[in-house]
Amino acid sequence: NEKNHIVVIDLGTAKDLVMTDLNGPEFVGTPDFMSPEAVTGFSGMAKDAKEEGATHCADLWALGAVAYILHTGSTPFWSPSQYLAFLRIKRGLLPRDAWGIADPATWDFITRLMQVEPKKRLGADCYQVAKRKVVVSKGYDVLRNHEYFAGVNKADKTTILPSLQDLCIRACAELAKNDSLDLDICDQHPPGDGSS
Repeated sequence: NEKNHIVVIDLGTAKDLVMTDLNGPEFVGTPDFMSPEAVTGFSGMAKDAKEEGATHCADLWALGAVAYILHTGSTPFWSPSQYLAFLRIKRGLLPRDAWGIADPATWDFITRLMQVEPKKRLGADCYQVAKRKVVVSKGYDVLRNHEYFAGVNKADKTTILPSLQDLCIRACAELAKNDSLDLDICDQHPPGDGSS
């Protein structure tokens, strides 16, 4: 926005956690960002469900998924079928080595957000809703104060975010630079073989 704050909004499949009678069908969400409790179908709609259902903790899971995607370029539980993706989500086994999240603070941030048990997620105890009102509000400073954000200057309001075009140009320039330094590239990929 005009204050250089990143705003991500996708309310097409949102649920009202306070006035649950306004919600639609049980199953909503984009599979790549769905928490285990959302995949299981406990979204707080069933009156006799023993599980608590989806809460703000589902958003913490989705934040972890977004952070994972930003660092790896792939969804955490990618699968050729939604069913297999749902099984992977329910097990919560995040692949680290395949995509190379080397930074320990990044991995800690993502894995603490993507805990299978909702109440164990980083920030899960920041607030609770009871009788249609927020009763506990600590705020999400526990997220902001994580080591993952240690290098961020919170007072700096002048950071300019690069456009998608700038990021693509940067990636292409890096590829060209790496290819120009590879002395064996003509042996590995002769001209006309269709490679980049």
